[in-house]
This record gives sequence, structure tokens and C-alpha cells, in this order.
Amino acid sequence: MLSTINTDEVKRQRKLAILWGVTFMIAFPLLITLGLLMRSSQAEIATIGPDRFYVYMTLHGLGMVSVLFSIAFSGLWYFISTRYLRLNLKIGYFVYTLVIIGLLALTISTLIGKYGPGWYLLYPLPFINAPWPEWSIGLSSAAIIVMGIGWLIGSLHMLHAMSVEYDGFFNLLGWQYLGRKPVKRELPTVILIATISLIPGIFAVIAGAVFLIMFIMKIFEPSLNFDVLMMKNLVMYFGHAIANITMYCAVGWVYMLFPEFSGRELKVDKVLVISWNATFVFIVFAFFHHMYMDFGQPLSFQYFGQIISYLSAVPATGVTMFSVMSQIYHSKIKWGIVPLMFLFGTAGWAIGGFSAVVDSTIYFNKVLHNTLWVPAHFQTYMIMGVVLF
Repeated sequence: MLSTINTDEVKRQRKLAILWGVTFMIAFPLLITLGLLMRSSQAEIATIGPDRFYVYMTLHGLGMVSVLFSIAFSGLWYFISTRYLRLNLKIGYFVYTLVIIGLLALTISTLIGKYGPGWYLLYPLPFINAPWPEWSIGLSSAAIIVMGIGWLIGSLHMLHAMSVEYDGFFNLLGWQYLGRKPVKRELPTVILIATISLIPGIFAVIAGAVFLIMFIMKIFEPSLNFDVLMMKNLVMYFGHAIANITMYCAVGWVYMLFPEFSGRELKVDKVLVISWNATFVFIVFAFFHHMYMDFGQPLSFQYFGQIISYLSAVPATGVTMFSVMSQIYHSKIKWGIVPLMFLFGTAGWAIGGFSAVVDSTIYFNKVLHNTLWVPAHFQTYMIMGVVLF
């Protein structure tokens, strides 16, 4: 039975959403400024020096992914809590508080502590002849862990609430649509996509926490040494999954809101369930294409990474683009800023996603791996995709 959502509850949830929105409108331009300073330095328009450059790169990369994922998550929280089921507002504010604490701690560790290993924190380099103090390593690691705790609590609460509302976890994945029995209750598209997005996010946060806890352990006990390849695999899984999930959370908004402008229904069906369940698998394993250069990796991982990276472009992206086109084609759509941004954002996602597939091709990756192609492809689908959404 549908949870009762009264007008007062909607107003309270809207205040939290506005708080997230205002925070994003402050943090995003500041982080963009760091990116512009770095590009100006590379173009020899401004001189900031290599030490400050890497400090800016660390804060820009870690900060931007954290801010964008948080705003994508908060959008899901707002839409679901005001349209489909009740979510605990106190938990919502608790998640917000932890993210803010984490962002402030990250800012202190970089701008004041001069911590600048890059967003990838490539072990063991931050500990070798580092120009920054050890406390900045610990504070930066703790900052990301604190934000991760917030995301983890928020995701678990949302998944639990949705599972209770829709009579079981597997119903959230849409598996009831794959059987022959008629579906008793329609599953909203945004609930399906939120589930597919948040579960890999939980795995990623746990992987990131393990990696960062090891960082903190090494500060207190310098004699500790960890497997370098394992550490890289953990951080790449964490970073790649969070970046992908950010996009998919925002895509959930498109599935839910576009029909309100086109006047056409966009329902969950067997094709949508299969494609998004396949996407769940690809989110978990597509990160292998970040390890092509690691000769110590089993060769089977490299082949697996190539295949999964190619397949990951088909289900969610292809089905979503077809769905968006079907919403527009011969429809009496009410054009305005929202549907236009959804349309342009889908195009940005396609362009950035295609560039990612090119980079995930082993033959091209040998050339592109250490070039600006790598940040360019995810800058494209983040700025021209997530931000427009």
C-alpha cells in the first residue's frame, strides 16, 4: 500500500532539496574555478607552479565527483520522497551534514595541508618523499570516508524504504516483469534506476573505505606495506563506479520527468528491466579498462575489461536514447528549459560515453591512457550530461 505523503512532508523535503541545490550552486563554480586555473597554467596564461597545480587537481577531482554524486543522490531522494514513499528527513539532513564536513576537511587538507597526489591517490606515492605533512594524508582520507558513510547510510535507508514499499528487494530490480504472471503493481522507472544505481554504489563506497583505512593505518604504522596492484584496483573501482553511478542517478530524473512534458507514458517493461539489470553488472566490472597498463594483472582481466566496457555502452545508454527519442517523436511536447536540458544532456552523455568506449579499446588506450583524452571524456558527460540534467 502506498505510503501517505502529505503536503507538509513535501514542503519539508523541498527545503532539504533547496539546501542541496544552494550548496551545489556555491561549490560547483568554486571547483570549476580550480579547473580553469589549471587549464590557464597549461596554456601559459597564468603561472601557479607544479605544487599548487597538483593541489588544485586533487581538490578539483575529488571535490567535483563528491559534489556531483551528492547532488545526483539528493535529486533521487527528493523525487522519491515526494512522489512515491516516505523517507526519513533526519537521515537526509544527516547525510547532508556528513558530506559538508567531508568537503570542508578535504578543502583544508589540500589548500592548507598542500596535499596533492591527484584524485587517484596512487599508492604508495603519497608516502614517498612527499612535500605535504602526514596529517593532510589522514585528513583527506578521513574526509572521503566521512562522505562515504553519509552516502552509505542514505543509500541503505532509501533501498530499505523502497523494498518495504514495493514488497521485496527483487521487485525493486523489476524481476516480476520477467515472469508470465501479470504484475500486480507497476514499478516506477525512477525506483528501478535508483536501485540499479545505489547497490553498486554501496559496493564502491566499501571498496573506497577499505583503501582509505589502509592509508590511515600506514600513517600510524609506517612499516606496513600493502599490495600495490590491489590498492590501485580498489581506488579505480571506487572512482569509476561513483562517476558512473552519478550519471545513472541523474538519468533516473529524466525517465521520471520527461513524460510530464511529452504527455507520453514511459513504463517499466521487460526490455527496460533486462537492460538496466545488465547495466548493474557492467557498473560493477567495467572498471577493468583502467588497468590495461598493469602488466601484473591476469591477462583474462584485460580481455574481460575490453568486452564488458564495450557491452556497458549498449543497455542503459542505448535504451535511454531510444526512450528519449520516442518521447519527442511526433509528440506535442511542451518545450522549456527542463526538456531542453534533458535532450542536450542525453547528447552530452552520448558524446562522452562514446569517447569512453574509444579509450576503453586496448589498441587506442596504449596511446590515450596518459593524455587529456581521459579527463576530457568524463568532463564531457559530467558537465554536458549530469550538470545539464
